Amino acid sequence: MRKSDILRRKKLRQRRVGFSYRRLIDWNSALIKKRSGLERLLFAVIFILSLVLLVCIIALIVNYQNDLSRTLCLTETCVQISGSILASVNWAVDPCEDFYKYACGGWVKKNPLPDGQSRWNTFNNLIDHNQAIIRNFLENKTMNVTSEAERKARKFYVACMHEDRIEELGSKPLEDVIEKVFH
Repeated sequence: MRKSDILRRKKLRQRRVGFSYRRLIDWNSALIKKRSGLERLLFAVIFILSLVLLVCIIALIVNYQNDLSRTLCLTETCVQISGSILASVNWAVDPCEDFYKYACGGWVKKNPLPDGQSRWNTFNNLIDHNQAIIRNFLENKTMNVTSEAERKARKFYVACMHEDRIEELGSKPLEDVIEKVFH
């Protein structure tokens, strides 16, 4: 194939596609040349501001990805729980020697096994704590009762705690209920 045929085919291909780098360069230079000095200055300012905006967006993205407060829980509950975990650690023990004593040694020292218990863990501790709170609520008559359920719970608890009165009445209250239902 001759060199002129190759050039002709290349020009035909460029016409079909409708794109040539020479036209693009000419279009850009014509675009810039047709503008006044003030318009060219405005284009330059817009271009610089666009670059500054792009840099700021990139800096915000990098800062957001490295922000530890976004990945760490710093609420009061999280801080309390992490403090209790750290208090459970026995720092005197080498974790490579005995990891259980290292991780749980502090908790075992602070929470000895109560009498009558074959095992004791944080859930047992939590159950005891919750029962103490509930008992305090039910026995404390000065606390405000906000709902009907709380009033009934307190009333039933107090009724069950009067063992002398229960023994004195015997089965009479139950007989009265049966009498009402069946007659």
